[in-house]
Amino acid sequence: MAIKVMADSGGTVTYSAAEIGSAFNTFASGNDYIIEGIGGELELTYSSTSLNVSIASGRAMVCGRLVTIDSAESLAIGSGLTDGVYVVLRVDMSMPIGSEGFFTYVTQAQIKEEDINGSGVQHDLILGFIKSDTSGITSYNDQRIIQGATGGSKFRITKYDDETLLAEPLVFEIVVKKES
Repeated sequence: MAIKVMADSGGTVTYSAAEIGSAFNTFASGNDYIIEGIGGELELTYSSTSLNVSIASGRAMVCGRLVTIDSAESLAIGSGLTDGVYVVLRVDMSMPIGSEGFFTYVTQAQIKEEDINGSGVQHDLILGFIKSDTSGITSYNDQRIIQGATGGSKFRITKYDDETLLAEPLVFEIVVKKES
């Protein structure tokens, strides 16, 4: 049996993304949210004369995984969705590296809440609820949860497990939920 401890024991211990995500998820109290003050905080903009929504840049914490959206994205919404759909940021761990996140719209029954650090592969962060007719968006209800940083901690990763340096260091930030 091997026991791994996040400690400075003079050696190298390798952790998977799922293990790090699980730790960050614990720090975030299992909450998914958009990180305040970064980019446009994944804000949605729309028009009553178009079936497209624009989703601003930003960062989110989803199951302890830091998700970065570095530029605005466009999403085409179906017409005639009078019962409404949810616009979500879907994290899909079955996708190739670099393609794990994307925006989509789903019904309530289609929302994915799987534990991507355990046995699940898909998890959705809900951004808003939209209704449409044949010509455009008829209503929008913002459902983003935005959390601000309260000091937090940063981890800087500079090497691969074979000891070669990364071209650019990776920086992970732990964002702590503010007490109400």
